[in-house]
Amino acid sequence: MMKIISARTSSDRLVVLDVPNSRGADVRDWTSPGRYAHMVEIRNLLLEGVRMMDAGLFLSLDSDILIHPFAVRNLIDDVIEDGWGAVGGKCYMTSTGTQYPSWGKLGREGQIMRTDAEGYFAVEVIMAVKMMTPAAYRVDYRLDLQGEDIGWSRACREAGLSLAWDGRVASKHVLEPHLLDRLDPRVGY
Repeated sequence: MMKIISARTSSDRLVVLDVPNSRGADVRDWTSPGRYAHMVEIRNLLLEGVRMMDAGLFLSLDSDILIHPFAVRNLIDDVIEDGWGAVGGKCYMTSTGTQYPSWGKLGREGQIMRTDAEGYFAVEVIMAVKMMTPAAYRVDYRLDLQGEDIGWSRACREAGLSLAWDGRVASKHVLEPHLLDRLDPRVGY
């Protein structure tokens, strides 16, 4: 059973989605359309809670991401100052190297192509780390066989929203517990 828990801390609101883990600790299965469909359902449930609160901005992070406060400030500045629908940040999805840093463009056949980059620029797809404006968090996630973030990014573009990616903002994707205590030189913590 899924439920939305809302908490209030001073003037800020926090929405936490409580989803029981039926797979056990550190078990990830991203090989089936059913898993992506489940993620679409969960993410849309979370967006319902954010919409009820009518937040000025919404920071969406995958549950296994650690982000530095300066990165949050940069994403807020990007969205507000430059008028993007949503901005993503660099989030390394592997424990070493530069593979899959949470942005992409779509190839001719519609497949996602990811690479590392520096700077700040428009993209077709953002994943894992997203600072969303109200227009962006009003867009539902949709099923895509490459992932729910790709379906959401396509839906945003269809709604006329522009997406950007800030490669100056890096976060740590903690895919395994031992990575919590390991300094990642790519992000500085």
